[in-house]
Amino acid sequence: MVAAERQSATGGAPTTTLHVVVNPMAGNGRAGRRWPEYAKHLRAAGYDFKAYLTTGAGEATDIARRLARHDVPILVCVGGDGTMNEVVNGLIDADRPVSDHTRLLVIPCGTGHDLSRSLGVRSVEDAIRALRDDCVATIDVGRISYLDTQTGQLTSRYFANVADAGLGGATALRINRTSKRFGGLVSYMSSAVRSVASFEPVTVDVTADGETVFDGRANMVVFANGAHFAGGMRVAPMASLCDGRLEVFVLEDVGRRALITDIMPRVYRGSHVGRPGVRHLSATRATVRCDEGMLIEMDGEQIGQTPIEVVVVPRALRVFGLPETLQLFGGCTDPSQ
Repeated sequence: MVAAERQSATGGAPTTTLHVVVNPMAGNGRAGRRWPEYAKHLRAAGYDFKAYLTTGAGEATDIARRLARHDVPILVCVGGDGTMNEVVNGLIDADRPVSDHTRLLVIPCGTGHDLSRSLGVRSVEDAIRALRDDCVATIDVGRISYLDTQTGQLTSRYFANVADAGLGGATALRINRTSKRFGGLVSYMSSAVRSVASFEPVTVDVTADGETVFDGRANMVVFANGAHFAGGMRVAPMASLCDGRLEVFVLEDVGRRALITDIMPRVYRGSHVGRPGVRHLSATRATVRCDEGMLIEMDGEQIGQTPIEVVVVPRALRVFGLPETLQLFGGCTDPSQ
């Protein structure tokens, strides 16, 4: 069930009604606690809105799909990266936007808000500024095909920020079983260190644009559309949201000590690129196959396991952001403006 409420502002309100999808459970319940405050900010800024509070997994996708089919001009997502991912999967179908008119605004309020970092929207105040400036970027997304461990069937989903296989998937599974009360980066680092202690590297075959680029033991393979993941780690500092390519990283078997004391701290700073044991390339399509299944995650949610195929879908999503931040990521702009 979805609880919907209509709110109206007084005086000078923009003519467009915002449709707000709220996951009250995001960020260990942080989104639910903060939503009344965010609603006050929107009303004070003169915006009318209708809110949809989700009560279970997958509802945000259904709501977003229904609203996009009605060509709502602005859809707002209040939650973490997982909620954002559900909404994105409602806005895209068969590698095309469900609506050419619907634009997405993310107000971050979850454990991680990594896509929002690349858009410059870090608070409700930033979100309102992006709305007022009407600054929209048309960005790429990734499509990942993978083995759904619940059904045993191959399936596919879209991700807006980052997907990975291996240690990242194991860490996401561990994080999502905890309370996440310490926030994104602390939760990730704590869970990652625990995961490293038990994780065994796997022999993988990685291809990029049809060519084998790695065949050996690896801890993780990352596919980055955005620059950040895991609550602020700069996994792909060179990434652009709108260049039609994904940044692919292979973290080889460098040993547990080097992983914890050298590589992981460097990923936080973005200085891991070029280090021994870290391979990097750009591609439009990539695959990962291995005899042993590697857990995978996308946009912070553990969803299945290998084998996987990842494909970039260019210019599939229109999102609000702040202009000074969008310029850092290839000058992404809306072609209609």
